[in-house]
Amino acid sequence: MKFNRQVSKVKKSHTLRIQALASFQLHWSYDNWQTFKDTPSTSTKLGVSFVDISVSDNQQESISFTFFWIESSKWEERNYTVAVS
Repeated sequence: MKFNRQVSKVKKSHTLRIQALASFQLHWSYDNWQTFKDTPSTSTKLGVSFVDISVSDNQQESISFTFFWIESSKWEERNYTVAVS
């Protein structure tokens, strides 16, 4: 998923890659926010930061997430959802 190309679903046993042009921490959940994880992004030499989420074979719920922007110390103030099929 990139801001200019947002995917609506990911297949089980695949990897969902979340990308942005700035460093971020991904605040995300695989169980409708019953639990969550905070994963720092990995920066590349091309100026792209990303987080990979491995989707298991038995994943039933959608993946929900939002961004915490490191440089500005601000939340995205919007949640995103990617269905799992």
